[in-house]
Formats: sequence, structure tokens, C-alpha cells
Amino acid sequence: MDAFSQDSLIRIGRLIEMGVATGVAALTITRSRPLRPVRDWVRSKSDWWGELISCPYCMAHWVAAVFSIWSFATWGRPRPITGVLIWLVTVGLGSVSAKSIYLAIIVILPTKSEGGERGKPEIIPKAAA
Repeated sequence: MDAFSQDSLIRIGRLIEMGVATGVAALTITRSRPLRPVRDWVRSKSDWWGELISCPYCMAHWVAAVFSIWSFATWGRPRPITGVLIWLVTVGLGSVSAKSIYLAIIVILPTKSEGGERGKPEIIPKAAA
């Protein structure tokens, strides 16, 4: 494997890592119980900021922007369009990973407070034929 291919694979791996990290960070900020008082306080001060801090997709854009700026600064001065592409790919991967994690937690592993028993999947009734 030549040096160019190895460097490209490392960068693709870093993009995937940033995408998953973006999804986890956005989901933690927008859905976790420990941050609920912060979200409620922000929502009481401003509808716009309250929506931002409560929407995983919206928050993923800002988290991805921070990760992209950090990545852009450490990748050896790529062209500006590369920074925009890194941001967009990170947002996309972050949104997909956040949704996947959210569905896995809420649908597959419901907690007692959400109407199911911990560790047991919720049984969804079949539609009448």
C-alpha cells in the first residue's frame, strides 16, 4: 500500500470517528436527563436557542463545526472547500449515528420510565390483516 492510500484511509477513519462522536455528543446534549434542567432553562430564555439545544439534528451541525475546525487545523492546511466537505460529511455521519443510537436506546431497550422493562424489547402488536 503506498503512502497516499494509507493517508487517505487514515483520514476516512478520522471522518467516521468524528461522525460517531458528533452523533453521541449531539444526542447527549439534546436528550440526556442530566442536561434536562439546562435545556429547560435555555428554552425558557429563548425559543430559538431552546429548539437548537433540543434538536439532535440541529445540534449535530454545531458539534460537527467544532470537530471540523479542529480537524481542519490538524490536517496540514487543506483547501477551504475541504473544510466545508469535512463539516458536511461529519454532520451526515453524526445525524445517522445519533438516530441509530437513539432508536437502539428508545425502541430496542426501553426503560421502566418509558413504559417497558429494562433489557426486554417492547412487543409491537401486528396490524389487523
